[in-house]
Amino acid sequence: MSFFPIIKVTIPGLRDFLGRFAKWEDSLATLRQEGTRHYLPTAIKVLRKNAPKRTGRFRDSILGVVIPAGHTTEVQFFSSDPKAKWILEGTDPHEITSVRAKVLRFILGGEVLFRKGVQHPGTEPSDFVYRSFQELQPGFIHEMNKVGVRAMVRLAGKGA
Repeated sequence: MSFFPIIKVTIPGLRDFLGRFAKWEDSLATLRQEGTRHYLPTAIKVLRKNAPKRTGRFRDSILGVVIPAGHTTEVQFFSSDPKAKWILEGTDPHEITSVRAKVLRFILGGEVLFRKGVQHPGTEPSDFVYRSFQELQPGFIHEMNKVGVRAMVRLAGKGA
């Protein structure tokens, strides 16, 4: 199972708020986790949309989970595709040799070639995670603003 970089959710300016209303810390953490869970399907959809689509196996294997981590909320995205690590991190140049067959067969410039081994130039890591989070940021900020409003309504004693 390959994991994407861990994303921790914090709300700037919360320290002063919690200093005055420390008893609300657990309630705010719960609201933040609920808001993050609510936004998670959108995040997974955007990650899948931006993921490399060569076969679709990697794209379709992307999942995510919200993990309560004290008063911080952690979101982990992961993939069950064995090639996920290479997609996310890229590869160094390496040699590919035949294992089950005597030679490798490939097409280069329309010509069929057979070789015992070839030198692969390596691959660049995909930047789809960065692009996805850039796309998701405004919506996630909006979701966390709604969390802040719900917290203030509760603090004011009006329910919600």
